[in-house]
Amino acid sequence: MGSRDPGSFRLTAALAVSSALVVGQPALGKGFLEGLRQAVRFPRLASSSQPAEEKGSEWEEPEKKVVVEHRHRHYHYGDGEDDDDGLSGQFLLGGVVIGTCLATSPWWGPPKLLGDDYSSGGFFPHYPYEGVPGYMMIGPKEADARPCALDFPPEMRQALLNPWPARPRRWSGRLRAEYAGDMDSVERLGGRLLLSTASRWGLDTEMSYFEEVLSSRERDQLGLGDFNVVLRFAQDERAEFRTGVGFNWLDDPQGTDFGFNFTYGVDIFPRRPWVFSGDLDWGTLGRGELFRIRFTAGVVLRGVEFYTGYEYLDVDASTFNGLIGGIQIWF
Repeated sequence: MGSRDPGSFRLTAALAVSSALVVGQPALGKGFLEGLRQAVRFPRLASSSQPAEEKGSEWEEPEKKVVVEHRHRHYHYGDGEDDDDGLSGQFLLGGVVIGTCLATSPWWGPPKLLGDDYSSGGFFPHYPYEGVPGYMMIGPKEADARPCALDFPPEMRQALLNPWPARPRRWSGRLRAEYAGDMDSVERLGGRLLLSTASRWGLDTEMSYFEEVLSSRERDQLGLGDFNVVLRFAQDERAEFRTGVGFNWLDDPQGTDFGFNFTYGVDIFPRRPWVFSGDLDWGTLGRGELFRIRFTAGVVLRGVEFYTGYEYLDVDASTFNGLIGGIQIWF
């Protein structure tokens, strides 16, 4: 046999080791944003690689055992089992009623708590605490539905013509800009516009720009947002609750994806200058499920609110959570 060139042997061995490393390791440079894209644009992989036949045989025997045990109990107890079934049905019905009440309490609870029977109108100052104890101006259905001032003494006329120190308005808006980070490699810049009206209907739209520094030192970006039609279903001078539906969207150079969104939010104005807010979004985005929740606390000074808080975002297995800091303009 001829002698083998040592240099060629070392080259072959190096190539073999390199190939094994490439095959055995995941591709570098893929992070949170790429995982989010995968969750949105590709179906979720099965949790187990077992063939269907093996899974079927796995469950077949326990099913037979349940049938045998049921027949055995029926043979021994006879008609007593019917009584047990009736009692179980009552417990089941009671559980369904209680569960339904609890599940719907976020909608019927706040109006009861705030005493909102929809008989009074809700109007707005230019910003929270502008001549009012909180934010909303609760009064007649029409802002100018007041008795004739000429029928009262002069010292009472001004109060009748304008019962609120600030002039009530039939609409309001707020525009915010904020920054959030996960203390690692992902940053988010976001903005939101919320428009409210005296009819209780409004619009709520939000946009976020994500940027991630990958292990290869490259940068990955995408846009994420939503658009919703909302209803302010509970209100008083110090709190308002809203809910609505709309759509989510994701946009990057590869394309744009959409999904359904449900939103629920609350703002509380306990005393000057504090504002506490919470928002929840739950829906779909492409092939994935989206869930987001956030809480903020802020101080408002003549229409400008400075706030901080916490946000959690989950799109299937891709999660982002971190502290928020931002500024909001009330108008």
